[in-house]
Amino acid sequence: AFFSFIAGNVGMTNPANVRDAQGSACIETALAQAKGQSSTTRHRLQIELRDAAELDGRLQKVRAGLAATRQRLQVEMQEAAVAAAQLEEARIKRQQAQEERSDILAELEGLRAELSGLQEERQQLRTALAIERGDEPSDESYRGPVHSQVPPMPCIGRGSPVVGPGQAVSACAPDSIDTRSHEEDEEERRGRCQALLARAEELLRRGGLATEAEEGADEAAGAGETLSLAEAREAGELASQLEEECLEEDELYCALLQLSLVGLERHLDTEDEEVLAASNAMAVSLENLGDHSAALIFYRRALDGRRRQLGEHHPHSLDSGYNLAICLAQEGQAEEAEALFRSTLDGCRQALGNTHPGTLDCAEQLATMLEARAELTAAWRLRRELLEGHREASGEDSLEALEAMSKLASVLAAAAVAGAASPSAAASALQASAVRHQQVLGVGHRDSLDATQQWASFLADRGGDTSGAEAVLRSMLESCVQQLGSAAPATLHSMEQLAIHLEGRDRLVEAETLFRRALAARETSLGPLHEDSLTSGHNLAVFLAGVPRRAAEAEKQLRHV
Repeated sequence: AFFSFIAGNVGMTNPANVRDAQGSACIETALAQAKGQSSTTRHRLQIELRDAAELDGRLQKVRAGLAATRQRLQVEMQEAAVAAAQLEEARIKRQQAQEERSDILAELEGLRAELSGLQEERQQLRTALAIERGDEPSDESYRGPVHSQVPPMPCIGRGSPVVGPGQAVSACAPDSIDTRSHEEDEEERRGRCQALLARAEELLRRGGLATEAEEGADEAAGAGETLSLAEAREAGELASQLEEECLEEDELYCALLQLSLVGLERHLDTEDEEVLAASNAMAVSLENLGDHSAALIFYRRALDGRRRQLGEHHPHSLDSGYNLAICLAQEGQAEEAEALFRSTLDGCRQALGNTHPGTLDCAEQLATMLEARAELTAAWRLRRELLEGHREASGEDSLEALEAMSKLASVLAAAAVAGAASPSAAASALQASAVRHQQVLGVGHRDSLDATQQWASFLADRGGDTSGAEAVLRSMLESCVQQLGSAAPATLHSMEQLAIHLEGRDRLVEAETLFRRALAARETSLGPLHEDSLTSGHNLAVFLAGVPRRAAEAEKQLRHV
């Protein structure tokens, strides 16, 4: 445009000059556009570089988090391996204990047989002595060679037995005092069981519920007979006696309860309190046998009938509601169980009070269910009520109150992990629980050690205060050393807990020293083959397995264990 203006003013109309001027203008315009695009591209590159730097920072944080998670997983895997080994050892020991128990029972049976033989020989000697003196043996003392396998009847009391004319005095002298042994007590108990079982079998045959051993022989004799009301009640009483005397007769106990219930229903109203009590007992027996579905039927029947006859807040109604809620929870019907627990708990509070054992037990079951369903806020409120109730009922220093305090702190810690509570509040609650346990039970008590370990674990894993956790564990170890000694079991347990914490912080030299100190102390005081010594050896082997270039040493230690 400029050149055109000049050309018009001075009269220069050369076409070549015009084209040159236009070309220069195009070039200028292209250069300007290129500069603009370059500036825009430079700006975009700066933004992308900044984003790349932020992304790299985030990746570094993620890598750090993954490393920490990997480290925690290694610790948990080690703990899981230790727990699995301990469970296996416990299983083996339990099996050995059962085998030893069987051997002991077999020896007892042999001793009983020998004792019976000795008593028989003694009776025969007394009889022979009486005959030798010219006395006629009485029916109480003489058994004869034909019936020698029957053990003699024991002499009851201190006085002489009543004898008739022409009879001699029994071999049990008036001044002979028998001292009862455990074997005699057990024999007497077995005699009572045999009598109860015989009467139970008779009642079952009369009611048409004979056992498999009796079905074939007595089917005709017992068919069609029904029990009277007195016999139905006797069946229930026999069931209670069998439960106390003969613990292994669960199925017979259940059969007697069934017979009693059927007999009571024939003579009484279906909602009579005696019938409802028999239904509740039947449900308990079925639940103990593992038949929860059948138990639910009888529990519901007992609960419905008791609520109609006695009211919802009667202790018997509350007992049936509690039993039904427990059975529902075991069957996985959590919603119905929770609703029933809540209604039963409200009834217990109104009828029995907040500090009654039944109220506290029902609240404990409901709190456990809420925790399992991750309803931590409601569980925390209930745990706080439980703590207050146990303190009021048993005192602040009671074991029940301490356990309630520990469980309340655990719920608060779980809520902090879920983001529903403050970590500082959870740490304070765990600290208060640990301190209170140490004050009441002492630093060496197992519950005190567990409470302190729980506090330290929360500080290290969730609170991010590894130094604070280490300080807690060191303080616990020092207190155990001062009050209990360096070789006490609680001291060595604290030492290993500190070693595990140091291992998680990669302070391997100090951790190994503590592991080896604990192992040496236990082998010295308990012996190398003691369970605790073997556990310490296993802990050291697991530690060595996680240290680079020490796998061979770890394998050697593990083989030694």
